[in-house]
Amino acid sequence: MKTLSIAIPTHNRAHFLKEELDILLPQVLTRKEEIEIIISDNVSTDDTESMIHKYMEIYGDVLFYFRQSVPLDFEDNFDFVIEHSLGEYIYLLGDDDLHSPDFLSVLFRLMDKDYSIIHFNRLVGDEKCSNNSLFDINYEVLEDVCSSSDFIRKLTWKPNFMSSLVFKRECWINGGKLLSEGFYGYRFLGQVYLGATTLSNNCCYYYMPMLIMRNPNRTFAKKFPLFFFVGLSNIFKAVDEYIPGVLDIWLYNLHNNKVAHYMHLLSIIQIDKRFYQSKSKEFMPYLCRRQKVAYKLLTSSISNSFLRKLYNFIVKVLYKG
Repeated sequence: MKTLSIAIPTHNRAHFLKEELDILLPQVLTRKEEIEIIISDNVSTDDTESMIHKYMEIYGDVLFYFRQSVPLDFEDNFDFVIEHSLGEYIYLLGDDDLHSPDFLSVLFRLMDKDYSIIHFNRLVGDEKCSNNSLFDINYEVLEDVCSSSDFIRKLTWKPNFMSSLVFKRECWINGGKLLSEGFYGYRFLGQVYLGATTLSNNCCYYYMPMLIMRNPNRTFAKKFPLFFFVGLSNIFKAVDEYIPGVLDIWLYNLHNNKVAHYMHLLSIIQIDKRFYQSKSKEFMPYLCRRQKVAYKLLTSSISNSFLRKLYNFIVKVLYKG
């Protein structure tokens, strides 16, 4: 068994994936007996396949490539690439993020401590990885080590960026036995969190940013409110059975912290009103009063141009911009 599997699901990101591999592969070669990179290509129509085959001519002993014959749901592609990995630890990596040159050396030092989950802070940038900002500011602690229950209570949604998360295979396997329906967009996080509740190992949040989260246009953007408000809420509802109180912590944050930001996430629903009208019953249990008003307004028959002006005015008045 390998110590670490870097599992990369990809689709039409050849340029970004090349940048990512050019940074990671030199680090992998220093520990090539312990690391494998597994790539699952979800029927890309760009030059992903030919690009990867060129890399495999050089790195064929550590780089393994699967090309799907029919398109998979993106979460099913996540499952596929993990199922075809062998590592004791799994790093489910997005296909467009960039790492520090010493990322793997830091990661192996942390894996030696037998944590069930390792979470990295990150810089958040645009498509060109410029104008980067620190995601989570903490000048007092470098490694925050705690039990899995305290980790989940403290961080709640923050590890929803999958490239910031490394976890034990045992955590993934155990979590798969506890999965529920409705973890929209974040099934991987729900599986990891549920699996962590079955293990006694500590977890670690490493506050030094070790990668850049690139933010290109996302094809799933119109479903992001469903992922964030419903998918994450359903995860914490399921985890609450094993860590009592975590759902209340999540809902408090959802309703009170960065409220204007979360309200703007709701505004995305006007892109596909019919879809979100059909999902109303799933949203309502998790929204506060103001969010419910916004949801009903945004799924109404009012024209989008007028609705956008009215909505922006309401948010500006309620939350002072």
